[in-house]
Amino acid sequence: MWRSQVLLGRDDILKKVEEYIEGDNSNPTPLVLVGSPGAGKSAVVAFCAKDITSKSKYKTFYHFVGATPGSTDLYQSLTRLWTDLMPCKEEIPSELDEMVRSVQTMFVQASELAALEGYDRLVVLFDALNQMDDEGDAQSLRWLPSCLPGNMRVVVSTLDGKCRESLKQKKPPAREVFVNPLDVSIRKQIVTQILAEYSKALDLEQMRTLVLKEDAGRPLWLSVACEELRVFGSFDQLTQKITHLPGELIGLLDMVLARIISSYGGDLVKATLCLIEASRFGLLETELVELLAVDPVIPPVSGSKGERHRKTEDKIPMAMWALIFLGLKQYLRSSGNSGEGRLDFYHRTISKVVHNVYMGNEADTLKWHTRLADYFEHCADVERKAEELPHHCEAIGDLEGLKTCLLDMKVFKILYQESTKLQLMKYWQVIGGYEVAAEAYVNALASYKQENNMVDIDEIEPVQVRVAWFILDIGQYDLAQSLLEEVLEQLRQKYGEKCKLMSGCLVALVTLFYRQALKFVYGSNTGYKHCLLMGKKYAEQCIKIYKTYWPESDLELGRTLGLCGYFCSKVLTEAKTILEKAGDKRALSHVLYIIGEKQQYNPDMNIPIELFKQSLELCVSQFGRYHLQTARCYQLYGQLYWNTFACDQNIDWMGKCLPLYENELEIIEELLGSSHPTTVRSREDVIIILQTMDRHDEANVLARQQPAQHDAL
Repeated sequence: MWRSQVLLGRDDILKKVEEYIEGDNSNPTPLVLVGSPGAGKSAVVAFCAKDITSKSKYKTFYHFVGATPGSTDLYQSLTRLWTDLMPCKEEIPSELDEMVRSVQTMFVQASELAALEGYDRLVVLFDALNQMDDEGDAQSLRWLPSCLPGNMRVVVSTLDGKCRESLKQKKPPAREVFVNPLDVSIRKQIVTQILAEYSKALDLEQMRTLVLKEDAGRPLWLSVACEELRVFGSFDQLTQKITHLPGELIGLLDMVLARIISSYGGDLVKATLCLIEASRFGLLETELVELLAVDPVIPPVSGSKGERHRKTEDKIPMAMWALIFLGLKQYLRSSGNSGEGRLDFYHRTISKVVHNVYMGNEADTLKWHTRLADYFEHCADVERKAEELPHHCEAIGDLEGLKTCLLDMKVFKILYQESTKLQLMKYWQVIGGYEVAAEAYVNALASYKQENNMVDIDEIEPVQVRVAWFILDIGQYDLAQSLLEEVLEQLRQKYGEKCKLMSGCLVALVTLFYRQALKFVYGSNTGYKHCLLMGKKYAEQCIKIYKTYWPESDLELGRTLGLCGYFCSKVLTEAKTILEKAGDKRALSHVLYIIGEKQQYNPDMNIPIELFKQSLELCVSQFGRYHLQTARCYQLYGQLYWNTFACDQNIDWMGKCLPLYENELEIIEELLGSSHPTTVRSREDVIIILQTMDRHDEANVLARQQPAQHDAL
């Protein structure tokens, strides 16, 4: 937290933050620091983080967006929050949408845990929300609750714009504190303090001229201006130098970078700036010294990917790099974990200047992405290749190169993780969609096994199951089933019927048929019957494996029995007992509504009703309203009344059924979109209920939203 070292002139803001944190408010809202670029918002957040963490009565979490690779990614940021604050037994949501919907629950449970640990407050600080990647509409801040638990406080910072508007529109709106320009006396203190470190000082007229510049109220402008004066060599011309300093922050940075380029290496410095700006997560020093060892160092606009630039050496001389770094070091920071050393700009305004001045048009931008794509295509560090190469291939429109990269099994292994698989899916949508992805991975897998002479199933299993899970996740069930069954058969041939290695395959197959079953309206549908038949087959095998190799009260056993219980109801009571004992409310919510479904023909209707009520309460508290688990509970709860109507034709049951199915439809449509197969099935359910109740006008409105052809019926 280097920004927290010195903070002058912000006592009023710090007091407001302190009063917000310590204030007695049973329903607090987030507090947002608003200001222009370079106004010192990050410095305030960093100072607060340093101060709060020093107080034992507070449990603190802070996150500086843009400070490390992945810190701009919403899923990775929330995963870090979850890991640090939640009870260790709570399973991390595997999808961005699920994570977003779980934040409210996360805050409640994290606050409860903090209280149990003896803390007065749980304080969360998020700096620079406006720098978040807008994947999943992150900047709309749908993920940030408007009301917080009583012992929790959230402090965020942002520029004016989309994030701020989202916070203002929340009900109730977030509380705003403005980080305004520094007053003149504080500006003078900052200048005096910075220059005194180098035994330098300004006279009264020089000081007055400097601190009255247009953007001198921004700490960033002052620090850049002082650095420029520090390195200025002519005392006699110092007053003239101050007079001619641009008053606007962007203009000042433009002038400073032009001087550095001229004095510290010319095109090599310019290339360094452009390469860092074009990179996804900053560049390592070792990468930069290699990237700069080409002729010409500034790539021609006409250059295309695959065009070999003439390398002058494997890398530029380190003395040359030392000069470049000496000129730029005040404007760079090491981005990443300790020792990682990726260089990136220490403020986004510098990035903006580099982009606008040196990469001002599309052709200029593309040539740097092309240079980086060429470099990372041949990069031996697979993690760096996975981070950077797909990004640059997409940027230059090289879809074939992007496809080749993603099909590299080493790259795929890195990208198909919880924190990055959404980005992997996004890349495939750019290439041509999920059908293209599934077929490509099946072919790539076959080639990979052949090229590596993989004949032993022990080698094949982890690779093929990983590919199958991805194909399952993107909804290409037939191909996923084929891959999983192939592995299962080979394991069976080598090890027999109760091989522990089968567990991964079997869980995947049970999950596959469970997900497929959700898209059908009627149990009489042949597709649904096929899912039940195959699901039961693999669930029974899965249960045998888990009961053989996992202890009786093991949480993983309980979760697996809960999954299998949809097809084999005999294990549901055992799953419920294990999950209740372990306190796993998330998995328990699923088991309860599955038991409720199995009890729907119980003569005592209150038994399934009570199960559904318990499940629904858990679903909403653990996942939030807008979650697939909650939607599924509503559907099965409604199905109870639908099937009761089918038995006695009492139309009153449909009146109870309708709002439950309408709730499911609203949630599913919000989460999956209007044309998703599950949404189509849910909408068809509501249409049928309305028609049964002679509410045909309403049914017709929904019917017009249905695709011309679908298999829900």
